[in-house]
Amino acid sequence: LNYAAALVGTTTVMRYHRETASTYQSFREASRAGTRRVGVPPLPDSPYAFSADSMEIGPDPSNWKNQCVARYFGLDSVYVNAPHAGPIRAPATDATSHGHS
Repeated sequence: LNYAAALVGTTTVMRYHRETASTYQSFREASRAGTRRVGVPPLPDSPYAFSADSMEIGPDPSNWKNQCVARYFGLDSVYVNAPHAGPIRAPATDATSHGHS
């Protein structure tokens, strides 16, 4: 039982590390390409050992954590893209969608 728990914990930490490394690579590549604002997908939940006072960024580019990460990578802003609940729909353009009869 302890081995199984340790294995699950190790797998979680390894996945978190892999996805964090990928996110940081995206920031480095964007900086080299001259991109100034970078949105990334959300990271998985951080393992318990890393959750206290986490330095994970969020969807608000003006958050101090986001600003610190952006500055470190030489970017203007970084943010987490919000996960979509469903397909993105274009706004309606007919008169009924604007309250006209």
